[in-house]
Amino acid sequence: MRITRLKGLRDVKKKGEMNYIVPGLLAVFVLGMVLYGFWDWIAEITFVAKLLPGFNSTASEGTNLVGINLENRDFFGYFTGESWRAIKDKDKNYILNDYEFLPSDFNKKLTAFYNSERRPQKLVLEVNSWRYWEALSPTSIILLVKKTFRDNEKIPQPLEGIYLDYHGNAKPLIFGNYFPSFMESEINENQLLIKKVVEWRDSIIENNKCEKFLTLSFKENGVGKTEKYTVRKLDNYVFVDLSKPIIGGKKQEWDKEDCFGFENYDDEKNKILNNVDSRVFVDFIYTRFDGSPDEVGMLSWKGNSDWDYTGKNGEPYQVLSTVDDSFYQFLLELAGLNNLFHNLEIAFNYERNDQGIFIDGSKESLNLEFIKGVEFDGEMSVEQRSEFVYRVLTEYYNKLVMKGYLT
Repeated sequence: MRITRLKGLRDVKKKGEMNYIVPGLLAVFVLGMVLYGFWDWIAEITFVAKLLPGFNSTASEGTNLVGINLENRDFFGYFTGESWRAIKDKDKNYILNDYEFLPSDFNKKLTAFYNSERRPQKLVLEVNSWRYWEALSPTSIILLVKKTFRDNEKIPQPLEGIYLDYHGNAKPLIFGNYFPSFMESEINENQLLIKKVVEWRDSIIENNKCEKFLTLSFKENGVGKTEKYTVRKLDNYVFVDLSKPIIGGKKQEWDKEDCFGFENYDDEKNKILNNVDSRVFVDFIYTRFDGSPDEVGMLSWKGNSDWDYTGKNGEPYQVLSTVDDSFYQFLLELAGLNNLFHNLEIAFNYERNDQGIFIDGSKESLNLEFIKGVEFDGEMSVEQRSEFVYRVLTEYYNKLVMKGYLT
């Protein structure tokens, strides 16, 4: 039994020795490869790499989709069936399956196609009673104030816009912490209009309302050809399938002048029939936190610029006499930093249903949940102040339209 035990230990030791010997031999082998075959190994890797697309002018087999990336101007490539792969040298002829073409030429034509004219040439959308948009390019929307409100309500035309990315997401075109800024409000409240602009932008794409053809020249199996294609778009990629040219007598929808089927808003036709009427008034009912105890106050606006203020000691706030019949200017004097609502530490009390903004005798206040309980002092953000002005202006001007004062 003792001999058996010793033999067993010896076997275990030999196996352990082998566990160290095998990795050791591998390490020596690898070291030898590094010392004696390093440069040959590099040459082999380089040879293999050259077989991959992008190292020479021939692609491996895959799809016949070629396209651009709208978010990367330097990109032109083809789709492998799984992902997009860039063609490195765009100034040399490239072979993709049966097709030979000059990448820089295709790149230029696809880019020009996507940036080309739409029908209508610009899209003009009415947003509400006092605002409208102009979409001038695939990515930019200019925000505008209707002329009648610029003239009669003294509303300046701000330098504001929306950037529309290639995935259809809208963002303010101009950044800055200034008051008032209405870009965020317009984006949040007009998602259907954003979708309309995207529809117009992509109207020239395959199977859309104003589908347009793209002409490309290349060689197929060594034979020169010029074909027309419909262009496809997926997210930020715009591309064509070289194996699917237009066949037969198919006509492009682009040839129809009214292919998009939309009538632009015309600001010249929007006029004030009768300026702000004195019977359309607005009551602001709130709580003042500038004294003890807190007081409920009310400020009323009337269209002829007669206004009444009641609150602590019933004193008037003289700055309001400078608003020159403009409800817009009146709101700025209320909501601006260091103005009336700020100085009186006013808030619309979220615990009271009788507080809020009531237009033309309505018993229901405007929706002010986004600022209820927030004082008009340093606690309130510039964005909240801007949204406050935007919502009140829109509801007030909508009321004027309903009563026939604006058309």
